[in-house]
Amino acid sequence: MTHVTDEERICPLCGKTIQYQIIEEDGMDWEGHHRGHYESRTVGYDCDCNGKNLKKMCLNCVHRGYVGKTCESKELIEEIQGRLKEPSFISLPDIDQLVLKEETNSCKYWEINPKIAETVFK
Repeated sequence: MTHVTDEERICPLCGKTIQYQIIEEDGMDWEGHHRGHYESRTVGYDCDCNGKNLKKMCLNCVHRGYVGKTCESKELIEEIQGRLKEPSFISLPDIDQLVLKEETNSCKYWEINPKIAETVFK
């Protein structure tokens, strides 16, 4: 039987939202008989920008964390930490990383990720 899953991703070069499908064929027919092998393919995953429209955003920043949507820029963390410690009546813990609300935005500490730069500037 065929199983189709609709997915969504953001292009790390141009920031465009891409909707694609993962099509899985388990090799069984509608009666449960084995009629083939398991196959999986992805349709519509690639973006049509071809790296020509590079957008400055967190998705292609060197400071973006590899686990979840986080920013690990030391300069930005220190700046925010300084704002939080200004005249305050409570003691706040130190910040290690920041959670990104919108990955298509950028800050003044943005630097291009070398892996992204290799794909754009071949």
